[in-house]
Amino acid sequence: MVRSRNRFLSLFLPALAALYAATPAAGQTALSLHAGVTSADLTAGGREDQSDGPRRALSLGAGLTLPVLPGVGLYLGAAYLQKGASYGILADDIVDAFFADLKLDYIELSALARVSIPAGFASLYLLTGPTVALQANCATDLTYSLGGNTVESDFGIDYSDVACTERDYEIGASDSEEIEFGAVGGIGARLPSVGPINVSLEVLYAAGLSAIFGDARNRAVHLRAGLSIPIG
Repeated sequence: MVRSRNRFLSLFLPALAALYAATPAAGQTALSLHAGVTSADLTAGGREDQSDGPRRALSLGAGLTLPVLPGVGLYLGAAYLQKGASYGILADDIVDAFFADLKLDYIELSALARVSIPAGFASLYLLTGPTVALQANCATDLTYSLGGNTVESDFGIDYSDVACTERDYEIGASDSEEIEFGAVGGIGARLPSVGPINVSLEVLYAAGLSAIFGDARNRAVHLRAGLSIPIG
């Protein structure tokens, strides 16, 4: 884990420093804070959907928007993201179905181009660029349906938040990669505000470019709201 984190930092931090140094001083730098919800699942082997359902979870983050050209900025962000998926395991005459929820949590850094599009009462903008993420946690929850009732434990044994290295119900996540490379694209709107603080809403689509285990890759849709504060 320590070696992977050192590789993660050595790959991304120099790139961020170079981008920051290349940014002109003209314009206004802004600090932003955001929170939102994520709907994530997995794809693999050219199939549209490897999982049986999405994981709906939370995201929290912060970033700096640096001016580059009129209407064009560079967003450097860091976020805590929850991804994963839900898998159906088996069914028989006694138990209706077993489900394992795969919970993958990441610390993700991004370097996104931000292009403004003035539009009526709100200022629209596009975001796109690469991401690199370090896996912070991998766990599974097991639930089963018995006679239509969902049960989360059996005979006093709690099967929630079991580490992937202990039991991943043959999903394969116990051998998951700690570093993930990806790409993000989406649209945002800066809403009219009173004073220097701006409110924004964003919808982003994230696609994993590297497999996290086997040939499975993450994908997610993020819906988030944020506050932007000019700092320069």
